[in-house]
Amino acid sequence: MLNSIPSQTEGLLLSDKLLAGETLERARARADQSGMSLAWSILGMAARTRGKLDEATAFFTESDTHARLTEHLSIKGMALRNRAELAWIQGNLTQAAQLCEEGRLLAQSAGITFVVAAQTTMLGHLARQQGNYALAKTYYREALALYRAFDSPTHRAWCLEGLAATLCAQGCYPPATRLCAAVTALRKQAQTPLLSAEREAFEQTIASTQAALNEAIFQAEWATGSAFTPEEAIDDALGASGTST
Repeated sequence: MLNSIPSQTEGLLLSDKLLAGETLERARARADQSGMSLAWSILGMAARTRGKLDEATAFFTESDTHARLTEHLSIKGMALRNRAELAWIQGNLTQAAQLCEEGRLLAQSAGITFVVAAQTTMLGHLARQQGNYALAKTYYREALALYRAFDSPTHRAWCLEGLAATLCAQGCYPPATRLCAAVTALRKQAQTPLLSAEREAFEQTIASTQAALNEAIFQAEWATGSAFTPEEAIDDALGASGTST
């Protein structure tokens, strides 16, 4: 609720809303579809931050409507991403996946490979949350292959975390342990610790693998994963993701 938001943050939200309102009026006067989409997007993000998800849905839908009338791919991509993330938050995984796939196709058509990799990773997470582990592993494999071209330890870790959780859910504990260790090393390198909820999920994956393996095997697999180079981590992940139970 708004009253629970610290005063500094509340002030920033009000500033954003005022800026978005002014931007919206100017964009309407010029029939600027991109400007209107951006303004509705800002309003949607402010509503989402306040926990007003119904308002955010309406604002993001408006943003997407105007984005579809422009040729600016970045505006279209942002509108789709906002709608997908909100659907994810609301637990509408099917809609989130549909929007992610649309965003992925848009990025592919524009040749923006990094965005393709990010959207593919999100599709992997969504498939995993729906219990479709085979599809999740397919998405993670595709994303990891694309991430080879980019020096982004954080995004590689984000993808590997999802794959480790998938393998753990399938009972493939040794490779899941190696990937968890590799993720820990990557995030330490990038100095990008996980947020609280994500950290809890990752720690649960580690706890599950440790409980399933005897201590000697767990420590051996962890040591192996910790010593991986970023490329070796991807190689191991691509090999392990072919494992099924």
